[in-house]
Amino acid sequence: MHALCLGERTVTQIAGRTGASQTNVSRHLGLMHRHGMVARRKEGRTVIYGVADPTMIELCREVCSRIATTIDQRRSLKKQFSRVLPPPKKRAAA
Repeated sequence: MHALCLGERTVTQIAGRTGASQTNVSRHLGLMHRHGMVARRKEGRTVIYGVADPTMIELCREVCSRIATTIDQRRSLKKQFSRVLPPPKKRAAA
């Protein structure tokens, strides 16, 4: 879905952007299409996918923003926590 937020794309383009296989991308797009999340159209033999409902873009952005915030908070907490912990003990040689 993230790959479609900036515009329509083909399966090949989405696979290239995400690093996923074309088979995997096709499966995900098929599922999202069946549930009304993405629209598709044909240009000759090429199928082009796009976001079906613009509110989905905003929803995606909200979710991604929340995830990024959570990751940043966890990093900060991890740094703070690691400052108060004693250093790890060295393992005895076997």
